[in-house]
Amino acid sequence: MLHRRLINYCLATLLACPLLFAPAQAQTTIGFVLDGPWERNQEARRLIEAGIEEALGNPRVAFPAAKRVTGSWTRTSVASAFNRLIEDPDVDLVITLGLLSSHEAVLRGPMPKPVIASRVIGSEILDIPSKDSNVGRVSGVQNLTYITVEDLDLRQSITEFQKFGRFTKASILVSEAFRDLAPNLEGILQEELAKSGVSASQVVFVGNSVVPALSAIAPNTQAVILTLLPQLDLEDYASLLGVLRNRRLPVYSVGGNIFAQLGALAGWGPADSVDEFAARIASNVVRIIGGDEAGELPVELSVKPRLAINVETAGVLGIGLSDEWQDALLVFNTLDLGTGSPSMMGMSDQVPTAAPRVSPQRLTQEQIKREQAKTAAEIRKRIFKLRNFSAFDAVSPKLVGVDEIVLLGYVYKPGLKRDLENTVGSIKRIDTVDNQIEVLPPSQNDDEIRVGVFRAIYGHPSLSRYLPKSSKAGAFEGSVAVSVDGEFFPRGPHPIQILVKRGDVALIGRVSSASHRQIADTQAKSVPGVSSVETYLRVVSK
Repeated sequence: MLHRRLINYCLATLLACPLLFAPAQAQTTIGFVLDGPWERNQEARRLIEAGIEEALGNPRVAFPAAKRVTGSWTRTSVASAFNRLIEDPDVDLVITLGLLSSHEAVLRGPMPKPVIASRVIGSEILDIPSKDSNVGRVSGVQNLTYITVEDLDLRQSITEFQKFGRFTKASILVSEAFRDLAPNLEGILQEELAKSGVSASQVVFVGNSVVPALSAIAPNTQAVILTLLPQLDLEDYASLLGVLRNRRLPVYSVGGNIFAQLGALAGWGPADSVDEFAARIASNVVRIIGGDEAGELPVELSVKPRLAINVETAGVLGIGLSDEWQDALLVFNTLDLGTGSPSMMGMSDQVPTAAPRVSPQRLTQEQIKREQAKTAAEIRKRIFKLRNFSAFDAVSPKLVGVDEIVLLGYVYKPGLKRDLENTVGSIKRIDTVDNQIEVLPPSQNDDEIRVGVFRAIYGHPSLSRYLPKSSKAGAFEGSVAVSVDGEFFPRGPHPIQILVKRGDVALIGRVSSASHRQIADTQAKSVPGVSSVETYLRVVSK
């Protein structure tokens, strides 16, 4: 939960921070330090910027591209990037987006301007500044606050993983970039593992290739512990996990569940905490601009961790799910990287299914597949019949076993979120609906962009063939789903779905050629007011 208690500056802090003497409506320039090039940097930064703008309103804050400084996954490069923004008189507040830059910030002491370190790990075992206060744990350092997850640590993760089978010998994979987080990081990690019952452990540092890491893993290893390796892309992760699975080595991931979707046996952590971190950072920015001392802001973020398992990997390793875990588990099949995964919207145009949460003895794999196929078909049928489902929505239901649905996606009208939950929840085989759909924020500018992108794409001579028959001129009667900026648009799914959020556009669906995908991308970018376009159109030949 976000704390809202205000704490006043003392005189010395006011003198040290000219930003806070600015008029209430003065523009605040925010700079970002990034550890290195990473596919999730843009997503995290945009979420933070959107949260800050929504809370403060433009033009009170600015995020110039020139004030985003990226390191090269070394402590030296990150320190140089951090110094550049700290010494820049045009930057009023600095946000670090990464473990290296965040730890660089927290180890420096008092700051000349407010700094928010977004990700700090190991606050209990590393030398991270903190003190207790009446609002909880704070940094206690002038102009410095950071964020750490209070419910997530290595020992708790190992406790969860030991449920799958005891192991005393393990290799833990750690990014080479993080070697300098502590003078003796290897020894610290081995000591923590020993406290968890892993008497013999090996730390393997991983760079931008999985080959040396695979060669370095000791032959007597009983399990592999996977931590964040940001220098690798998803394909590298999948390759690494595939090789280890073929070796019949269980892989457990610490800090998140995405790796279970890529092939790890299990993961312990939040499903995806980017939104929670972004919301806390935005709140901290608002409070600092409002007069709070950064060093007195709460640093702990409560994000409920969950245990995840990949049932395909469990099958390869001969491990079944026990009934007692059913309520605690997120269960996945291995993610098909060939379908793509939109970073902005997180949606695909398919109805993915996850593996069962019940013991394999309860249902055979064939029975499970049949039940899931029937349920998935019914889900599609019901969603597409909704009168307020349109080209401006994208929904991705996920089947968990045969009786639970997780609804993911983005919808344009608030009522559609409720309607989707009601319609899929009424399916006889479904017991639980976890509705995680986000309602896109109301915006006249976004409405104009929706209309403009729809016209630009479906009005193009090469793309008009994708317009459903009910959408063509003269065929709108009985099919109207939404009125956008005075224009009416038909209900039901479209081959190219158009999502708009604060000027950002995502195109999701399928086309029959790569040239059509490029045309759709170009047409969307040509619409006035569009900030960015992310195109996730799969080429599917008929």
